[in-house]
Amino acid sequence: MNKELILLLTNKEDLTADFVVLELQKRGIPYYRFNTEDFPTKVKASIFFDVDTLHGYIEDERHYIDMQKVKSIWYRRPKRAILPEKFGDFKTFCINESWFFIRGFWESIDCFWVSHPYSLENARSKIKQLQVAKELGFDIPKTLITNQPEEVRKFFDYLKGKMVVKPVKSGIVRGENNEFVIHTSKVNEEHLLNLEDLRFAPSIFQELLPKKYDIRVTVIGQNVFPVEIHSQDNPDAMIDWRKPQDVDLVHKSHHLPPLLADKCLKLTRYYGLQFAAIDLVLTPDNQYYFLEINPNGQWAWIQQKTGLPLTERLVDLLTGVQ
Repeated sequence: MNKELILLLTNKEDLTADFVVLELQKRGIPYYRFNTEDFPTKVKASIFFDVDTLHGYIEDERHYIDMQKVKSIWYRRPKRAILPEKFGDFKTFCINESWFFIRGFWESIDCFWVSHPYSLENARSKIKQLQVAKELGFDIPKTLITNQPEEVRKFFDYLKGKMVVKPVKSGIVRGENNEFVIHTSKVNEEHLLNLEDLRFAPSIFQELLPKKYDIRVTVIGQNVFPVEIHSQDNPDAMIDWRKPQDVDLVHKSHHLPPLLADKCLKLTRYYGLQFAAIDLVLTPDNQYYFLEINPNGQWAWIQQKTGLPLTERLVDLLTGVQ
């Protein structure tokens, strides 16, 4: 059977996926955008195991997708089902059963992935990332990960007060009534007086590196796209360029030394990824430091600001052009 379909696994609010959809439409490439929160309320699916065959389908009001026709899958931002309250005590059960069924469905498809969910999950540990990056030859900041206040105070003194803190996993905090983000922040002496709650939320403490630029490296297949983010132009962005969401920071394409570009490729391949967003720092004396790798990071804004062909290269990768 001819495999020609590109399957996009995401959700309705994912604006980045719109870029890929438009490029696929422009090239006339068959695709199906599966907004996974629509399963099982608006989408149905089945999978059949027989003696010699495996067959499955996804179907909505306008599409019938045969799993055997899927050429590649872009695992972007799938979400779990949204179900009405009428299910009562069984609501969470139904959501989980639906999620693991549909996940098992797409993981049974024999095709090319950008990137496979197992690889994505394996790449999300920031602690392991630092170890792997160091083994591959990246320079990394002096780092302490702990839940012990006394260790933090000692490390602060060792760094002569030039220290930042960030979450071990994700900075997104979701409460019952609101949601906010914990950004990388500078640690001051007064913060050392109130560290008791650290025991319940271990954190990453690192040396505060002087910055010339932040560097975002987007890896797509064999392509490496380094971009300077001029974070030091705005006081609110100096520590974490993501903090001032409304500030229009300068972005420029950057020439990364070939040896460092190769390390970015090796890091991406180490985790079995086809895509990665790698954060580096370039210091005023032109030294590069690795911060972290996001295995499924955002990138559309970079193309908008720089004109780099990220969408085109991603579609090339999905269609087997590169």
